[in-house]
Amino acid sequence: MASSKHVVRSVKRSGAAPIGFETLLTDDEASRIDTARQSAKSENTRRAYLADWRGYEAYCRLKHRPAFPATPSGIEAYITFLAHEAPSQSDVAAWQRLTAFNLPNGQKLGQRPAPPLSIQTVKRAVAGIRFVHGLVAHQQSYDGLDPFQDFGLRQTLNGLKRTSVRRAPISSRDAKIKRHGAHEQKAALTIDQLKLIVEKLNIATLSGMRDRTILCLGFSSGLRRSELAALQVEYIKLSRDHQFLTITLLYSKGNQQGDAQEVVTVPRLSEDDASICAVRAYLTWLEASGIRKGYVFSRIWPAQDLAIHPTGDRVAIEAGYGQGITPEAIKNVIKRAIIFAAIPGIDVDDFSGHSLRSGIATSMAEAGQEVYLIKEQLRHKNLSTTLRYIQSSNIRQSDAVLGAFSKRRETKSDER
Repeated sequence: MASSKHVVRSVKRSGAAPIGFETLLTDDEASRIDTARQSAKSENTRRAYLADWRGYEAYCRLKHRPAFPATPSGIEAYITFLAHEAPSQSDVAAWQRLTAFNLPNGQKLGQRPAPPLSIQTVKRAVAGIRFVHGLVAHQQSYDGLDPFQDFGLRQTLNGLKRTSVRRAPISSRDAKIKRHGAHEQKAALTIDQLKLIVEKLNIATLSGMRDRTILCLGFSSGLRRSELAALQVEYIKLSRDHQFLTITLLYSKGNQQGDAQEVVTVPRLSEDDASICAVRAYLTWLEASGIRKGYVFSRIWPAQDLAIHPTGDRVAIEAGYGQGITPEAIKNVIKRAIIFAAIPGIDVDDFSGHSLRSGIATSMAEAGQEVYLIKEQLRHKNLSTTLRYIQSSNIRQSDAVLGAFSKRRETKSDER
């Protein structure tokens, strides 16, 4: 059966057809190319870049100028607006109305953070605008159009690096939620808190078993919530002596192209910590759920969430063979478990999906582990990033200060 043809312009390079020649592609060929191009960036990155473009497009609409094709001066106008220390409040209000979006709970309306933004945020916005602009230019056969190479635009960015004023800290939690994009460091979950939370879970149900595995495995591995959601049985191996799990990550935040596989090791804990042992929880979860391949964590429908103990019934989760849970679901598991545990002094709003990752980093540091080992476990490229994850307790800080005085007394005594 004949299929329609797609015209794709050739790119000029050594040995290739010169610009102006055309290649006719079948539907199947065009579909394969489109799929490969969409996979060049992760879903989260594409979503962030699209938000950057919408912000720029809204500003252009506000100033009655076209967003495409972009001009260097138009981009400069937008980024200096984002970094402006005292922008027009009417412009800010109108721009935020145009960029309003629905929050996940569907009950509140979010908005973009008002200027001035940090230079890192501005640079990220430029990257997003450039990516989407490039896609539109390619689709409309403007492949040679790249205003981001302009010398003046680069000079403007360099000037903002020197003069940009970071946004002042936001005082209230409500303001932080409203001003989407303001980073709030969440609390690190401690080992003692993890034990209390896990003990409150109803592990006689599939959902309780799954949630325990998410909490324990997420804590001990230091995986990001997106990596937890994407885990597959085929890439988790149990050592011969059953003393640790080896998790192979084909893709991650720092390895979006899958150029080099990353390996994370999760140890089997002692009997004293058996309740939060990720190895035990993982093996129990696989046995109870019947999952043998595909995603480790799947959505559990109410009809499937049957009591497993003490009847010993086994319920295979069909969704586990094809449909995994989302990163957002990982965060919801953590928050739901904290709410259900109802531990005095613990506010659920202080915790998020990153609390597990920050928790193992802080626990390792407080146990005296070298920072470079923590960096390797979290797979950070920069040590400064690892240090931001380590939240020292007040007691440890107090002991450190007290140790300085004790050391001074010992030195004086030796001198005598």
